[in-house]
Amino acid sequence: MNCIKCDIIIPKESVFCPKCATRVKCKKCEKLLLKDAKVCTSCGKKVKKRKKSKHKKNKGQNSIKFIQNENGVSVDATFTDKIGKNITGIFNGILGSDYDVYTNNSSKELVETTDFEIVEETESKKLLKEGMKKNNSDSKLNDIFKLQDENWILNEPRLKASNATDFGKRLTLLYIALKEENSEDVKRGDLTKVLEKASVNNGGTRSYIANNSHFNKGEKGIITLTLPGKERVKKILEEVYDDNMENVFDISSISKKSKAKLKTLHETIDLGLSEIDRNSLREFYLEKSPKGQNDLVLTIMFWFKVNKNKDNLNLNEIHTGIQIVGEKTPRALVAVMNNLRRKDNKVNKGDNKSYVINNIGVDYIKEKLPYKN
Repeated sequence: MNCIKCDIIIPKESVFCPKCATRVKCKKCEKLLLKDAKVCTSCGKKVKKRKKSKHKKNKGQNSIKFIQNENGVSVDATFTDKIGKNITGIFNGILGSDYDVYTNNSSKELVETTDFEIVEETESKKLLKEGMKKNNSDSKLNDIFKLQDENWILNEPRLKASNATDFGKRLTLLYIALKEENSEDVKRGDLTKVLEKASVNNGGTRSYIANNSHFNKGEKGIITLTLPGKERVKKILEEVYDDNMENVFDISSISKKSKAKLKTLHETIDLGLSEIDRNSLREFYLEKSPKGQNDLVLTIMFWFKVNKNKDNLNLNEIHTGIQIVGEKTPRALVAVMNNLRRKDNKVNKGDNKSYVINNIGVDYIKEKLPYKN
């Protein structure tokens, strides 16, 4: 629904507008008020206009006062625009509909009060946190995440993802949506911690965050969702809560054991090379001076094809060749081979999990290496 004064879109359960602090529902019957109405059209109760504040206006700050006319108890607190964005809804959630809570910034009005008590800072923070949880208790995101030691952690791992990268994408969108719902900024470092904790901070997820139109990158590294991003969040939530949709990817499958396997080095084997062969390989490597992991692997494969008539090389053989020339084997050697095969089209799949350098790869080593300055 829309605010009856400033016309912004606000949650249907709102009693006050978070922007202009106007009460949008009748104090007596809780029905929606009409714009500029003097009485509630449902119960006939008069709509009181707020009086101008005698307090000195402080630019960039919002004041909140809780009024209880019978005994004179109220809450007085001041917040910056950032913190006070949705504060009226939060306090209303804490105090209920029997009280009036108004906010005031440099251009807003404030109800005059008497005999109020100032709440201690620690109590205010506690009220705000409890109010935040209560105000968002109906949010589906609050079932997926939970607040632990002032940090949001994943509570529902069944995000209906198809693989680890898809899980990382969904987790990213849902986490940003949760933080935005709670008026909290999200920086790239925050996302990295969340993704690493779930073991899905992989290249596909990082590329998605960097390049996809679902995100806006603002000042100071703050990331927000675009309209397409918010629409994607809605779709993901529908899938998460669809009992008929199977949860294909199980995040628990990425265990410490499986991650340790990924880090395991390839085995160095006996290639049957003489010392003359080994020196020949080293000299050829120095002559071509490859730069980067792809060129390193191609250089090794080219030498074996031309000098030993060996087309098919498996990962252990490639690893051993790299060790002979005194270089460090790429940690993700499989990913390098897939990149050479699918993206660069310089390598083909061979027999029994082996790889074959093709004519494009051969011509590349012959014509492009070493690089000319």
